[in-house]
Amino acid sequence: MKEIKTLFCLIFFSKIVVLTETPINLSEEWTTIYFAKPVTAITAGATIKVEFVDPNLVSMSYLELNNKFPPKTVFVKLYDTDGYNILLKNTGGFSFGNNGVWMIIDNKGSIIEGKKYYRIDIKSKKNIENVKIIWENSRL
Repeated sequence: MKEIKTLFCLIFFSKIVVLTETPINLSEEWTTIYFAKPVTAITAGATIKVEFVDPNLVSMSYLELNNKFPPKTVFVKLYDTDGYNILLKNTGGFSFGNNGVWMIIDNKGSIIEGKKYYRIDIKSKKNIENVKIIWENSRL
């Protein structure tokens, strides 16, 4: 029964929120980004995605991207409205589509369903220029 409820929520309430309208640069310094409105996690599969805008990065293969940005290169602290945070990191996942390439930042089910999140802090061990940051909650 819970699976049906979750599927229903994903179909009708899944959400993709662009957190940075204009591209930003990531570095070893924490960058704080506040959501325009808090978002509620509808599944534990919610993720933060780093969208590559640089054409050189967009044209790379999975292996090239994974070599350039190996696991544990990018870190995100996701803050809920109760003041707690969850540490997320890239684990080698990338998403490829007609409109771009995204690095997946997550912590395999550590995001709590029903919690509201309002802010992230993000940093990278390597400088990454011209990226957009996205909240996605549309997967199990």
